[in-house]
Amino acid sequence: PSGSGKTTVAYEVGKFLELRGYKYRVISLDIFLKLKAWRGAIEKIVVADPDDPLTGADRKLVGESAAIVEPDTTYYDEEDFWNQEALRDLLGEIEEFRRSGKESRVFTVADAYIRGGTPERQELNFEINKGDIVIIDGKYALRDELQGFYDLRYRLNDNPDRTKAKFEMRTRKLSPNSADRQMAFYEKGMVPSFERYAVRTEGAVDYRIEIAGEHEDWKLISREEPREESSSP
Repeated sequence: PSGSGKTTVAYEVGKFLELRGYKYRVISLDIFLKLKAWRGAIEKIVVADPDDPLTGADRKLVGESAAIVEPDTTYYDEEDFWNQEALRDLLGEIEEFRRSGKESRVFTVADAYIRGGTPERQELNFEINKGDIVIIDGKYALRDELQGFYDLRYRLNDNPDRTKAKFEMRTRKLSPNSADRQMAFYEKGMVPSFERYAVRTEGAVDYRIEIAGEHEDWKLISREEPREESSSP
């Protein structure tokens, strides 16, 4: 879920691999997040704060969604915040390269979202070489149509209170003006959307990375092992 540390873990795994002679590439699927202003407008509808109403520009951005999304109710469609078609296309291109005889390839994401970057959207180019280990991290990376692109599939599980606290710290640092709204949407949209998705895709998870304990020890648990009781999906 948001704030659980997916990207942090991905780069820690990369460092582990690098020390053992492997080259790696981390790709965060947040580069496919849709326009921040569009996402913010959907958040406004869901949160329904009278002190933070939709503007004319917001209504123009969201179009018909302004009438479809129900105000002040649980929202389950946060997966739509990502450009799923462009994401699927990139994974398909990587798979095509992997099966080719080429030694390297440069990939381009034309309209990438760079968190905290300026400008917000920019062209992103990166190279992958044969033999590189590609690590994909993303909140909804195990959607049905994406599962076949991966050799191994993991899910990260942290204490939900700690996850929320980490998300809030990041949000208030990067987006202080909209942090209150985002935290309200966290409860109304982010958590319910992920919980429903997690149940739907549980069978695709090969290993769980458990960091929910009181101590900072990580556990890697295979699908065959029984799961301990937890309050987090």
